[in-house]
Amino acid sequence: MLEVVRHAVRGMMKETSLDMTRAGQKLAGLPVTPRPFPFVSANLQLPQPDPSAVVAQTAVLTGHVRVRRNASIGDRAVLRGDTALVDIGRQTRIGSKSAFE
Repeated sequence: MLEVVRHAVRGMMKETSLDMTRAGQKLAGLPVTPRPFPFVSANLQLPQPDPSAVVAQTAVLTGHVRVRRNASIGDRAVLRGDTALVDIGRQTRIGSKSAFE
């Protein structure tokens, strides 16, 4: 059991480190490292995050989702645009574990 907890904590620390790196790159005016995996497609719609937006590696964006300039999406947030557009405005902060449909 203890090993499972250690593994989970290491994973969360790595994810947080990656998010902090991306935020630092953004603040320094450097190119932001892209996400290591693609977003999920639904109904042939792909999410459209702005390059300046910070999206946590553990966030899930599926379907018709638009994330505007300088917005940020927290850890484990779920944004589902299966039936309608989910439009996140400029400089908006979506907290961890939030859900939008």
